[in-house]
Amino acid sequence: MFELNVGQDLPWKSPEEVGQEMRKYVALGPDFVKIGASGDGKLVNSEIGQDAVLRFSPEQLREMAKAVHDAGKIIQAHTTSAEALRIVVESGFDMTQHCAFTGPVPMYEATIKLMLDRKFYCVGSAGLPAEPLPARSSVTTIEVHGVESIPDADRDASVLDFVGLCWGGANSIATAVLGAFPIMFGLSFWRSRTHRWFVS
Repeated sequence: MFELNVGQDLPWKSPEEVGQEMRKYVALGPDFVKIGASGDGKLVNSEIGQDAVLRFSPEQLREMAKAVHDAGKIIQAHTTSAEALRIVVESGFDMTQHCAFTGPVPMYEATIKLMLDRKFYCVGSAGLPAEPLPARSSVTTIEVHGVESIPDADRDASVLDFVGLCWGGANSIATAVLGAFPIMFGLSFWRSRTHRWFVS
C-alpha cells in the first residue's frame, strides 16, 4: 500500500477511513494483505526504537481485518513487539510475521492462549533476536528456532527431558492394549510377564 501512496497516510485516518482505503486496495485484486503493525529499522529521534512503536490503533486494525475478510482474503501483520502481537491477534488478523521478535519481554501467556484458541498462524523468521529470549517454563511456550542448529546458550534440555521423551514414545495406548491381551485370554498378570507361558 505504500507503493500506491496510501499506506503512509493511513495512521492519520480514522478507523472508518482506514476501512474504506483497505476496501479500495483489496478491490485491486491482491492475494493477501500484509501491514506493519509496529515499526522496524534504526532509531528515529528516540531511544525507544521503531520496533517498539505501534503504527495503528486497535480500532484501525479491526477495520482493516474486517475489510480484508469481507473480500475473502487473508490479512497478516509485521510485528516486532509483544504488545503489537497482542493487539494484532485481538483485532482478528489471521497471521503474523516475525512473531518471535518481542523485544526484551516474551510473548504474553494470554496472547499465546488466544493464538491457540483462534488457530492464529505465527510465522518465525530466519534469524533470532540479538538478545536471547528470557527462559520460560510454560508448556505453551512457542519454539522460536527453525531447522538450523540451536545455539548452545539456548539448549536447556536435561537428561530427564530425554528420558521422558523416550518413555512417552515407548508407552502408548497401543502398547497398553497389546500388553493387556494375555491377561484377557486368561493368564495371570505375573504369568503374562514371563516367556514361559509360550511353552508351558
